[in-house]
Amino acid sequence: MIKSTNVVYELLPGNYYIGDISYFLQDSIINKIHFKQDNIYFNGDNKKGLVVIKPSYGNGLYEGSDNFIYDIEENNIGIVHVSLGEKSKFTGCGTFHSFVNPVRVTIANHIFIVESGLWNLNINMNDCYNIPSDDEGYDSWG
Repeated sequence: MIKSTNVVYELLPGNYYIGDISYFLQDSIINKIHFKQDNIYFNGDNKKGLVVIKPSYGNGLYEGSDNFIYDIEENNIGIVHVSLGEKSKFTGCGTFHSFVNPVRVTIANHIFIVESGLWNLNINMNDCYNIPSDDEGYDSWG
C-alpha cells in the first residue's frame, strides 16, 4: 500500500537536471543525503537546490509525460540545480531544462510533478516498466 502524500517545493528559476541523481549530482552531496519522512529529500540552499524522491517500486524505468524514459538505478529520482552537478557523470539517463520562471515541484501520491510557467512534467513513480528479456529463466549458455 502506498502512503498518500502531497508535498510542494519551490525552486528559483535556472538550469536543472531531472533524473536519477546518481547520474549527475556531485558525490560529496549524495553522501550527505538523508531522506526525510515519506522518502522525500529537499535541500533548499537558497532555493537553488534539489528535490529527491524514492520511487514506489525502486529501480526501473519510469515514463515521463515528455515521453522520455527515466532510468532509475540507484533508487531515487530528483531535480538538481546544475551548480550542484557534475556533467562528467551524465550518462544520458535524465534531461536538462532551463527555467525562466520559478519551479514548482509537487509530489502527490508518488507522482513527481515539475512545473514552471506553462511547462510541466509528470513522472508516475507508481508505474515501473519492466525491461523485456530473452532470458528463459535458466542458464541457456551451458
